[in-house]
Amino acid sequence: MNRRRFVAAACACGVSSVFGESLDARMNPGFRPDPASDENGLWDTFGKEEKNLKRSRFLIRDPELNAYVNARWVSQFGHYPAAWLADPRFLCGAALFVAGVVINVTADNTLLRLRRENRGYQIPRGGLYERVSCPNYLGEILEWTGWAVATWSLAGLAFALYTIANLAPRARAHHRWYRARFPEYPSRRRALIPF
Repeated sequence: MNRRRFVAAACACGVSSVFGESLDARMNPGFRPDPASDENGLWDTFGKEEKNLKRSRFLIRDPELNAYVNARWVSQFGHYPAAWLADPRFLCGAALFVAGVVINVTADNTLLRLRRENRGYQIPRGGLYERVSCPNYLGEILEWTGWAVATWSLAGLAFALYTIANLAPRARAHHRWYRARFPEYPSRRRALIPF
């Protein structure tokens, strides 16, 4: 295996662990919000959605499978000469990926800041939260869509579609919860797609 393929495979394996860390992974194991808090209702809603997702026919039960399939594609099956780095597909995909990372991290930091303020559950404000309820999910979808375009592979496309199938229903549930919980929730704010 040449050096370029080794680096590409390492990136494919490590990218989800570096950039794909969710807000839930940053909490202590066994965390549960106070039953009397507003956050507990959202927690319960997500619990129900997680149960539904676990029964889905489309669930990928082995998270390492994605890393393996994408790393295998990039390192052995895909053909990426040095000129690929200047290909419009790679450049557009890399730009989408970076934009998704920035959106995801910025949105997660907004949620973490609200949690640190410890004033109960609030409506997130600022940035893409002015347009959508779940910009962190939008960012993650953009990341993996960017990966699919940059690698121009069936493996990348499969994971992008899996990410959309996983996060779009969660974004809708989150959006419904916000609207039910907060009468003053911005009526123009959408669940996931800002237009």
